[in-house]
Amino acid sequence: MSRFNLKRVGYAVLFVAFLVELTAIAPHGGSPWSDIWKLSTFQPPANNPAVLSVFWIAGLQIMMYWPLVLGDRRSNPLPRPLVCMAMLLFGSLALLPYLAARSTGTPAEPPVQPGILRSRTYGTAIAIALAASLLFGILLGNALSYAKLFRTDFFLHGMTIDCVLLALLFPALLRDELNGLGYYEDNAFFRLVIGLPIFGPALYLATQPHPR
Repeated sequence: MSRFNLKRVGYAVLFVAFLVELTAIAPHGGSPWSDIWKLSTFQPPANNPAVLSVFWIAGLQIMMYWPLVLGDRRSNPLPRPLVCMAMLLFGSLALLPYLAARSTGTPAEPPVQPGILRSRTYGTAIAIALAASLLFGILLGNALSYAKLFRTDFFLHGMTIDCVLLALLFPALLRDELNGLGYYEDNAFFRLVIGLPIFGPALYLATQPHPR
């Protein structure tokens, strides 16, 4: 089995593992829709700003994936705009099937052009929002309260794991894109963008480097 096919199997296993975690292991406290409404109206559970911070960072990461998914040069049977919209509700549970279904064939021009999502303005705005969200959570959040909510609240539990998965899965798309621009493992910019979770991809979107 090729290295690329092993990755596809890995994405499928990760998808199933996350589903099992949510259905059999995660706590059942709290109401997901109630939590989403409270977070959307700036009323975090336990009045903990750290919860808002993670909620925002997860959402911003999804927005960072949009230009990468729409601009992916590998063919995929799953409709890219639908995957992008589904990520708003399901996060990595929508992303993982897309990654598993990516073609092993020769990269070609993507069927959908990202448009303004490829602009440096878009990337810079996301990078600034990420930094502000992180500082907000660190300076005003309560880590002990967050840990307790993680153990008792279903939505926050799943959201936290999803946020981590979204951060760790970026290289799956970003590595191919950087290679297409002529940036490889021996390049300092490549190592920075791939090796720095969340902010590495944000830096890439903000700078939009030219092909080498």
